[in-house]
Amino acid sequence: NCDLIHRQGIPSRGTSTGDGNIERMFDVDGLPTDAEASALDTAGLVDAMASAARLETVVLARRLVAVAELFDRRLAEHDADEREQWLIDGHAEVTAEVAAALGISRGRAAGMIRVATTVRDRLPKVAAVFGQGRVEYRVVAAIVSRTDLLIDDADVRRVDAILSRQIGRWGRLSAAKIVDLIDGIVVATDRLAKKPPRSPDDAREVGIARDCRGMAELWGTVWAPD
Repeated sequence: NCDLIHRQGIPSRGTSTGDGNIERMFDVDGLPTDAEASALDTAGLVDAMASAARLETVVLARRLVAVAELFDRRLAEHDADEREQWLIDGHAEVTAEVAAALGISRGRAAGMIRVATTVRDRLPKVAAVFGQGRVEYRVVAAIVSRTDLLIDDADVRRVDAILSRQIGRWGRLSAAKIVDLIDGIVVATDRLAKKPPRSPDDAREVGIARDCRGMAELWGTVWAPD
């Protein structure tokens, strides 16, 4: 299905991205144009850069809200008996739909669906910080990856609360440092939930799915000798 769904003001399930002040503070029309930027002093340019960066994050968070909602709507189109199989086969269809709508690869679309549904359903406090533009997508994606071995709901809520209080200060950290911090919080909650280091073998995959033109698209990542 290649239909594009255009919606405004989509709320996330059980979370809040803040009140109307977020929209007013980070309205794109409030950012300087090329001509206006040349008239700003240095402090004004710095403020404009910071506002634009936060707006980008808010917009991306809203995009993920829409992605998660689309996933749920496609799932709801099937009855309970079909849903278990749909979660296996249908995920590829939604991945293709998201990839087509956003003009990205299926691999990136699949990752976006995973992040979108996880932060909404498991990490609402992290989702709220993200929705306010206070944490980058790379940090949120790392959190989703490094916390998925947490099983107990109480542990997930505890980690979500701890992370939400800290991640707003992680913007300058390297990817490795961010992973170390997340792992430290996870291990302190459940020492068995720390993920092992990721190996190149873990990234190998091959997928095939029908696209909206009736064609079949094949993609994958394998070792070069293969």
